[in-house]
Amino acid sequence: MRYVRVAGSDGSRLAVETGQAAYDLTGVEDPHDLTMSTTIRRDGRRVYHDSTHTGEMVRTCEELVSYLTRHNVVPETTVLLTGTALVRDDEFTLRPNDDVEITVEPIGSPHNTVVTV
Repeated sequence: MRYVRVAGSDGSRLAVETGQAAYDLTGVEDPHDLTMSTTIRRDGRRVYHDSTHTGEMVRTCEELVSYLTRHNVVPETTVLLTGTALVRDDEFTLRPNDDVEITVEPIGSPHNTVVTV
């Protein structure tokens, strides 16, 4: 498993699995025309849900790749994480065992469980 470390708003260190598969985007006509949503469940109860659109990104995918590759050697298996436009309240923080589902149509909806690192 591969994990991304994140910091909770209370200073705790958490990690979320990035997934075990990559999606071939050759079937996606326009990466700036995708709907994304995030759902967070805690103890089986939905504690957060929101959605947005990739057209709302400040920078295009091409710009982000340009910045990344401008002065860096980039291995073939590099993953560029763009962050999210979905921002929860300041009081909200992920907790261990939270289930995070991020859906990107038509890619899919992986579920990841938050763990303490």
